[in-house]
Amino acid sequence: MHPITVWIDETLRQVLRERDAFAVKEMLGDVVLTVEVTPRDDAVAGGIIGRDGMTINAVRHLAQRMGRTSTTIVDVKIEVADGKFGRRGPQETRR
Repeated sequence: MHPITVWIDETLRQVLRERDAFAVKEMLGDVVLTVEVTPRDDAVAGGIIGRDGMTINAVRHLAQRMGRTSTTIVDVKIEVADGKFGRRGPQETRR
């Protein structure tokens, strides 16, 4: 596994109380990291996403910075089985 993938896995395990509620998969090519969330309830997905997406955005930002030092393109995505959460997925419009 790429060191950035290992870092994302360790960081998310420190954030969550249920440490076996997700898996980190690495795709080939330029490093494309997919964080696959398989929550038992919405609290696990919410823990990874954080308030207003702040937690996962911080992880994305740091992973992209780490990738720049090694000239690697890093993309962190969240996949949830029910499709309720996700990066720029189905959302209600804010007013």
